[in-house]
Amino acid sequence: MKLLAQELETDPELLREELLAEGAEMPYSSIVLVQFVVELERRYGVRVPDTAAPALRSVSTFAELILSLATSGTTP
Repeated sequence: MKLLAQELETDPELLREELLAEGAEMPYSSIVLVQFVVELERRYGVRVPDTAAPALRSVSTFAELILSLATSGTTP
């Protein structure tokens, strides 16, 4: 949450509230999400595959994907 909040230049708690209010859908443009994924890969050393694009549509699906990548040791 903190990383996405930094990318969006907003307060993490406000972002959390906004995401909860929006429900399961990711309420950000694809450009913002791509920037977020690039930063996530750089910062945490995971590689988000190009085939993971559908996971970007849902907050929970995206979180599950990143958790899976991080725990499996998938690296760039």
